[in-house]
Amino acid sequence: MSAQYTFSCSKCNFSIESWEDGNQYIEDLNGKRHFFYHPAESEIRDKIAKEICGPEYSEAKILKIYNERIGNAPDHICRKCEKISRLNPEKDQIICKRCGGGSVEITMGLAGKKCIRCDGIFLDGVFTAIS
Repeated sequence: MSAQYTFSCSKCNFSIESWEDGNQYIEDLNGKRHFFYHPAESEIRDKIAKEICGPEYSEAKILKIYNERIGNAPDHICRKCEKISRLNPEKDQIICKRCGGGSVEITMGLAGKKCIRCDGIFLDGVFTAIS
């Protein structure tokens, strides 16, 4: 299960929702990321892994695929255009997918930082949901 938090500006009330566990995914053979969330995570994860295995399906092969192809791409927000991008810090270049800007921050780390829209500060995240 994962908790969602909302980070709001102390001045203008601009807010951003963020999941503490990020966005888990599995990559298919073409490198396309298939994101999975509770409660259907095992269905998506297993479907892609079985497609990769083909007729040579085995538990050992599935575990190997999980180790090689599962990642996490938390939400990052661009300070320039406000686009939310799912970026894996271990694999991806940390730049905005819309404008290419490099002023991108992980949304779960916004507490205490300057607001994107004004000179206010993001307050500590408030718990808003669980999945």
